[in-house]
Amino acid sequence: MKTAHPRTPDFSSFARTSDSFERLANRFDVIDALRSMAGIETRCDLGPLYEYSQEIERQVGRRANGIFVPHTALMRRDLNTMTPAAGGATVATELHGSKFIEMLRNRSRVLDAGATVMGGLVGNVAIPRQTGTATAYWVTEGNAPSESQQAFDQVPMTPKTVGAFTDITRKMLLQSAVPMQNIVMSDLVAVIGEAVDRAALRGTGGAQPVGLLDTTGVNVHAIAGPKPTWADMVAMGVKVGAATDNAGGAAYMVSPKVRGDLMQIEKVAGTGSMIFELDKLGGDGNIGGLKALVSDTMPTNLGTGTNEHAIFCGIWSDLVVGLWGAVDLMLDPYTHSASGGLRITAFQDCDVVCRRPQSFCQASYNPNA
Repeated sequence: MKTAHPRTPDFSSFARTSDSFERLANRFDVIDALRSMAGIETRCDLGPLYEYSQEIERQVGRRANGIFVPHTALMRRDLNTMTPAAGGATVATELHGSKFIEMLRNRSRVLDAGATVMGGLVGNVAIPRQTGTATAYWVTEGNAPSESQQAFDQVPMTPKTVGAFTDITRKMLLQSAVPMQNIVMSDLVAVIGEAVDRAALRGTGGAQPVGLLDTTGVNVHAIAGPKPTWADMVAMGVKVGAATDNAGGAAYMVSPKVRGDLMQIEKVAGTGSMIFELDKLGGDGNIGGLKALVSDTMPTNLGTGTNEHAIFCGIWSDLVVGLWGAVDLMLDPYTHSASGGLRITAFQDCDVVCRRPQSFCQASYNPNA
């Protein structure tokens, strides 16, 4: 539901350099934006909020339904160093990142695995892809090789809209911005990140992207026994390496139950060396020296009995996450008007495509058997 801006002054004279634009994003505060849209008085300078939103509107060629919010504002953390649970044990001096990338990394395993992010997209996008190479010929003296040429196609990307909302009372919005900032962004980050993960792994197309599970050309490995063996996991890695001629950057992704299984299955009987080895440095783990990540969004309803869990191995940089514009933040004062509550909704236009399906291999089995 569209909410009118209280005041939207014209900032067209703003010098739109990348440096000044970044400074605008850094001055943006989500709670100030929400208070402004709710008609709640704030003493803060609202100029940077609308200036940033107007610049995004100019770039994408459309008006925001509410107000465009920089991804850096949603990923900001106002933690304290006094309480370990509030971040004292892990607080960092600085947080760097490319906007939405770091925001999603709090929740998204495909980005942790190394998926490529393309930001600032406008209109439909086509990624050129080479599908064939020239051919070399041995020739005798005085003869010329036959003509040959490369072949190309395109991987299309079109924006799909993912949305999330959280409900908040008007009284809470009037309170301190520090806890409210965390409440709002934590909810939006969690659900948007999970939605992108699910779409990347098992999206069905249509309103959402086509995920790896349904991407034509992805390698498939059949697990013959009731449980995967070390030979099965090696075979998946070999298929990816053979397809790309370079297994560097490859990683496995499994569900929590599959990890539990692989932590109990020896590579070779009697050696005590398990297929899934925990990372002593605090990460998820590794399988045969390749990174192994665990995700709750992995498909777990495959097979004839709809009880098989998927396993992926791949070169994750060949999975591309495209982002259009910024987060469109809207405030709905009507849904909970009887109680004085407010609904905060966020939308992001994005798409996920696999530019080289042969860089991935999938398998499945029932870890509960």
